[in-house]
Amino acid sequence: MDKQLKYRTRHLNIEFSQIIETEAINMVFQPIVNLATGKILGYEALCRGPKESPLHLPDELFKTARLSNKVAALDELARKKAIEAFIPFLKDYKLFINMTPLAMSNYDFFASSTFECLEDNNVNTSNLVIEITEQCPIDLVENYNNIIKDIKSLGIKVALDDVGSGYSGLKTILKVMPDYLKLDMDLTHNIHKDTLKENLIKGLIHMSNYCNMKIIVEGIECKEELETLISLGAYGGQGYFLQRPTDSPEDISLECKEIFKTYLSKLNL
Repeated sequence: MDKQLKYRTRHLNIEFSQIIETEAINMVFQPIVNLATGKILGYEALCRGPKESPLHLPDELFKTARLSNKVAALDELARKKAIEAFIPFLKDYKLFINMTPLAMSNYDFFASSTFECLEDNNVNTSNLVIEITEQCPIDLVENYNNIIKDIKSLGIKVALDDVGSGYSGLKTILKVMPDYLKLDMDLTHNIHKDTLKENLIKGLIHMSNYCNMKIIVEGIECKEELETLISLGAYGGQGYFLQRPTDSPEDISLECKEIFKTYLSKLNL
């Protein structure tokens, strides 16, 4: 490692420690839409560093967290901040908050600041969804089964993120038995031009219905992708075309509302 890289790494580590110490992260919220109705069913909370910081974007922020061996601290802080920021909306919408398997080792949910935040704010846990990301195999996490059992015992739902990529495969679905399957954006990209992708997602939707799970498709970035996924019967959708992440929860775009309006009017003919 050359001197310039060493200096940059050291500087980022110092800045990251200050961010954690002062809880200087920001949460943004992206809507998740019921594709049968066009109504927002919930929002995913996404973590950002301070706006003027080189650690503003999540990739750099979590990369520094891994290098500092502080993924668990960042993960826990993000959940706490997300719940606190979303409390005014929890009565009407679900809140999807992330948990990485890297942060689950030796994790005691009932002793966590997440649980403390739920208790302090008298949160309706039925509208909370813990979204397990795919950064490492969940079966490498000691006692993960009991952790998920503890989470579900409070009425909190569980989602499995990035299904179809990385470690979020069929084996993980069987182990976690999530309430929601969030399909990776690679399966969404140009789905209107790819019959194989259409048939694959159609099969996953059929499987999820049989197993009492709900499919949420990520990465919707154009009108044609949205229309195709509506026609396939996917439960939920998320992506830049519907709405980008914003500082506070916002509605979907007017263009998307018109697409849903047209779709629903055809159903009523």
